[in-house]
Amino acid sequence: MTLPSSTGDGKAVVSEKFRFLAPGVGYREFVPEFTMRDIVESLTLSTYTRPRAVTVNLGNGDEGLHVQVVVESLAALYVRHELPGSGGQTLGCFEHPEWGVTGRVLRELFSPADEVTTVRIYLEIDADDPQKLELGLIQSSQPLDEL
Repeated sequence: MTLPSSTGDGKAVVSEKFRFLAPGVGYREFVPEFTMRDIVESLTLSTYTRPRAVTVNLGNGDEGLHVQVVVESLAALYVRHELPGSGGQTLGCFEHPEWGVTGRVLRELFSPADEVTTVRIYLEIDADDPQKLELGLIQSSQPLDEL
């Protein structure tokens, strides 16, 4: 899917996920099989010779495309809480953030001279359990099917 640049009535899309992801670039949805702890460990415990990647499964179970991502940055994204039918009037933000991740695709023999494939991932949390990741959206600097 490609991110929309506006709604049908010409108003800009203001969803936090569309602010984090790059406009005009396709994305794919997935159900995260990793935890926030896995994300933080990839960010803080990876070394050049021993990267710690999270696996993004873009298929069903063991079938489909599995992308290994080494996390390079993590951003808390506080989502606005709007009253339905209020014309955009907000009550502030939800208590717990959703997450924006940037990283690079891990290949078997990484060399600084290699072309690096970067990814952006938007992670939605479960409203009842903020430690649980409910849905992910991933974008890549090259088509995901070619990884």
